[in-house]
Parts: sequence; C-alpha cells; structure tokens
Amino acid sequence: MRTSIWGTKGEKLSPDQTQLLLAEAAREQGLDTAARKALRQEKSAPLMQTLHTRLREIRQQIAPGSKLAQACDYALRNGAG
Repeated sequence: MRTSIWGTKGEKLSPDQTQLLLAEAAREQGLDTAARKALRQEKSAPLMQTLHTRLREIRQQIAPGSKLAQACDYALRNGAG
C-alpha cells in the first residue's frame, strides 16, 4: 500500500481522534470570529511545522528541476511552515 506524507493512504481517524475533533469544534462554537481565528492559528502551528519539515526531507530526496521539486520549493517559499 502507498503511503502519503502523513501515513498510510486511506487511513481513518480513530474514535479518540474523532472525539477530539468534535470537542474542539464544540469549544469553537462559543467564540467570536477573531477568537476562533486565533485559536485555529495556535492549533495549526505544530502541524505547519511538521509539514515544513517533511517537505524539506522530501525535497532533499528528489531531482532538482522536477515537477515535484518545483512544487516543494513553491510550498516552502509560500507558507508551508
């Protein structure tokens, strides 16, 4: 089976992960737009850092000038991490 950046393709969320996501959504419901945005930015920072690290790893393994290299370079320049 092929793997993606994050793991096995088609991987499903565990019941615990699903509960965490639902709990987070419930917490956000009582917040105004600015507070919700601030919370989401805070929560996304570790994920974006992981993405940035993984893109750098992938970039080092592929041929310069390839389409994948160009895509990685673009993502690294424009906000992935």
